[in-house]
Amino acid sequence: MEFRLPSIDYRPAPFWSWNDALIEEELRWQIQQFKAAGFGGFFMHSRVGLETEYLSDEWFAKIGACIDEARQIGMLAWLYDEDKWASGFAGGWLNRRFPETRGVGLATGAIQKGELDEALAKPDTLAVFAIDNDEQGTVRSCRRLKAGDEPTNGEIIWRYYTRPFSNDNWFNGETYLDILNPQAVKQFLDITIEGYDKRFRNDFGRVVPGIFTDEPNFYPWVGADLTAMPWTAGMADLFKRRFGYDLVDQLDALACRRPGFQKIRHDYHRLLTERFVESFAKPYGELCGRLGLKLTGHWLWEDSLRSQVMHIGAAMPHYEYEQVPGIDHLRRNIEDPLTLKQVASVAHQFGRKQVLCEIFGVSGQDFSFEDAKWIGDFHLALGVNYFCPHLTLYSLTGDRKRDYPPTFSYHQPYWDRMSFINDYFARAGWVTRQGEFQTKILVLHPIASAWAFTSRFEDCPEVDFYHQELVSLQNGLLGQHLDFDYGDEMILARHGRVEGRSLRVASHGTYEVVVVPPSFTWTAETVALLEALLAADGRVIFVGQRPTAIDGVPQDDRWAPLLGHANARQVANEPATVAEALDKIGVREISMTGSDGREIDSILCHHRRSGDRDIYFFCNTSRQTAHEARILLNAAGSPLCCDMVSGDMHPMPAHVSEGRLILTHRFEPVGSLAIMLEPRPSLVGRTAGRRETARDILQGDWSFARTHPNTLVLDTCRWAINDGPLSEPSPVWKVRRAAFDAAGLQEYWGIQPWVLKQKGIVPGKTARVEMRFLFKSEINQPNASLVVELAENFHIRLNGHEIPADRSQWQWDKKFRKIPVGSQIRQGVNELLLTTVYRPGVEIEDIFIVGDFATRQVGENGYVIVPEPDRLTIGDWGPQGYHFYSGSMVYRRSIRCTRRPGQRTVLRLNKPAGTLFEVRVNNQTAGLLGWQPWELDITEFLGSENNDLEIVVYGSLRNAFGPLHNRQYLEKGNNWWIGPEAFTDEANWTDRYLFAPYGLLGGAELITSE
Repeated sequence: MEFRLPSIDYRPAPFWSWNDALIEEELRWQIQQFKAAGFGGFFMHSRVGLETEYLSDEWFAKIGACIDEARQIGMLAWLYDEDKWASGFAGGWLNRRFPETRGVGLATGAIQKGELDEALAKPDTLAVFAIDNDEQGTVRSCRRLKAGDEPTNGEIIWRYYTRPFSNDNWFNGETYLDILNPQAVKQFLDITIEGYDKRFRNDFGRVVPGIFTDEPNFYPWVGADLTAMPWTAGMADLFKRRFGYDLVDQLDALACRRPGFQKIRHDYHRLLTERFVESFAKPYGELCGRLGLKLTGHWLWEDSLRSQVMHIGAAMPHYEYEQVPGIDHLRRNIEDPLTLKQVASVAHQFGRKQVLCEIFGVSGQDFSFEDAKWIGDFHLALGVNYFCPHLTLYSLTGDRKRDYPPTFSYHQPYWDRMSFINDYFARAGWVTRQGEFQTKILVLHPIASAWAFTSRFEDCPEVDFYHQELVSLQNGLLGQHLDFDYGDEMILARHGRVEGRSLRVASHGTYEVVVVPPSFTWTAETVALLEALLAADGRVIFVGQRPTAIDGVPQDDRWAPLLGHANARQVANEPATVAEALDKIGVREISMTGSDGREIDSILCHHRRSGDRDIYFFCNTSRQTAHEARILLNAAGSPLCCDMVSGDMHPMPAHVSEGRLILTHRFEPVGSLAIMLEPRPSLVGRTAGRRETARDILQGDWSFARTHPNTLVLDTCRWAINDGPLSEPSPVWKVRRAAFDAAGLQEYWGIQPWVLKQKGIVPGKTARVEMRFLFKSEINQPNASLVVELAENFHIRLNGHEIPADRSQWQWDKKFRKIPVGSQIRQGVNELLLTTVYRPGVEIEDIFIVGDFATRQVGENGYVIVPEPDRLTIGDWGPQGYHFYSGSMVYRRSIRCTRRPGQRTVLRLNKPAGTLFEVRVNNQTAGLLGWQPWELDITEFLGSENNDLEIVVYGSLRNAFGPLHNRQYLEKGNNWWIGPEAFTDEANWTDRYLFAPYGLLGGAELITSE
């Protein structure tokens, strides 16, 4: 069975950041590294720092080399459709070739009475309105003004006009495109896809499965006036053909709450959504289908009703046209089930088995395997089963290392064990991709109620209300183990129909009950489906606020028969009340209760059916609480536990009561369980429990060994430019910015290196940079090296001695030159002097001393090189001499423990801190521990009474690469936005060093049972 060794289709495929000058030999080597790490493929993603010209012949040659390497070793080489993101501007090529593709917004602003005729004469003016408000600011009247009209006293005059997007360096000095213009999108697709199609079509659908589109939207976050609204050429004509009235006559309703504004806003946002789908998602997906590619990726800000309306109209209609529907999930949290349920619902309805997530980004370098499992299981339980880990950096040099960490790459100390988590995700992905998702419940998605109130010109509290009410309903259903799909109205209008007593959606969605969440309006097509379903003896539950409008227009007379129908029920938006109503209808398939008989709301479940087998995936989303769960399944069969760590399957104890299969299972924090029900009736009885007979706390110190050289970070210096005065000590990043500015490059900050080279942009001024670092050592001539990024670009002197830029050794990254300097380090204060002439490609970065030494804190912010300790105590290894250490640590000791018949011995780690833990007994790896309960049975590895125990604590790049000075680490813990700005955030800056703890914080113990 493929469960034990899942194929590459199930294995994660990382975002591979192409962020430097691309070298074929290095590309091929890194692909081989991906294979060894258990990845199934990779996404070739142009990213910040790219020096190879995007979409050039050289670019395509490197793509071809990677496809060839993937073919040879059996991997998938996914394409990516942009230089950075958001997809659509073709790296700037589009605007340069076709200036008319520039995006545009709808802006408004007040004018004076005497400016009316002048405003009306401007070619970008759409309309001018006079608005009369009462003392409370409520609109009394609003009228469109023509030339020669006279506003009355008290009226405010508002001009509505188009405003092109501004050039922005994020778009390589160009603008984002008018994505609502089908011709502009066609030009983007022609520029982007043509080169791949011409060269690699024979590999499409094979080695090259598809292409990733990243955050396309009709209103970007840069280059556009965020107080304006989306627009496009011909918008007024489009609107009139679609809805039969003149939008320009009604533009005031987009900003003013005059009577009937909900209808105008509803229709405006519906048109934007339909147009975006028709101009981008549909032609893109259909083109990929013709070429044998799978379109995947995600749309901008799918996470809330407000953000969807603002930037993409609605998320769900776009997923219909992705062969692999996708989303993204950023930061270390599980706060967005709405995003997951939206995409999974469309996948379920159209029979798409593979659902992608760009995942784990913006979480920081200390991201652990337990973090990954916690977030990954959350996605798997909600129907997202194919992971694109963010990010794998081709190069760490310069700003690249700060590109929304972590990096999952050879740079990390745990890289050789990456297959452990990738194997787990591959097996869990296999489980959650078999057969078809099972639910009888459809929850209508209330995006239209958000359309009816959203405006960038005013606050819209109703939008947030409907979002919070939807999330409350959603979380209540998930916590009550009444899983569901969402129903999007645009999809329902095209693919919804009543069959028997059920509502059918597309090819694979069949639902026995429809839940209508708190809402204001629904489309006429949706209301007609509800009427037909009720007439066919179907069931509808209205939750919370009842709808009163259709297409934004109040129609109580149409809603009254629906709300009062015998098959309809109205309930409060409370989890227990909604669950009771659904239980009475009889749609519950799963119950999972604790000792108090209540549903355990922190455990999520995912139910699938493949032929005559029922398949379940469960996960505990709590990181603190374990649960003894009683699982009741409305199914028959003999349960097999699918062990997603080992790949084994084994029978589980269960019994049948009143036609339901009953199991019990202890869910540890972040615990998961996968069950497959075999149709043959051969239930297994409960196995006898074990009794603890001895517990040995492993006290005292441990001998240890580093796996990497220790580190001292030098991130503060005194500096001067062009022989100016030396500064006071300041962070190195300030030197970097000052040098860039001094070279006359300020206006080009953020433009890709390949664009600067293409345009011949070079420093306009000479910027000679001098940096002086001081550090102290209590060891004379330690075994130490200096690590400098691209050291050949610098003249280096240590204590007056010139240091040659040796390229033969490297640390972390192949461009981080590691230069032996121990013979030049003296006891006391040492001075390191670096000088260079700044130009693009000279990386002004923190400097590292690495070697065989420890560090000791002196004062609040000082660290000194000192001799290493002989042993480590239980606790954080940082204060014991390894503050900046970014490798792994091997803890060693002898244990007195003998293997005896009938006895089992378990090693337990107490509060360990690391990314991953490896246990070795008598020089054999007994197992890896990636998450709680931090226990491992080591019985089979024990020998005579004395045994050698090693515990490897895998570290990360965090304490060497930071961010080390951002107070949010203390204030927000691990769930904060760790992007480039986090490393230079002066508002949250502290000179104090903030380290992540690592080591055996609570020690370890041996537990013997029989």
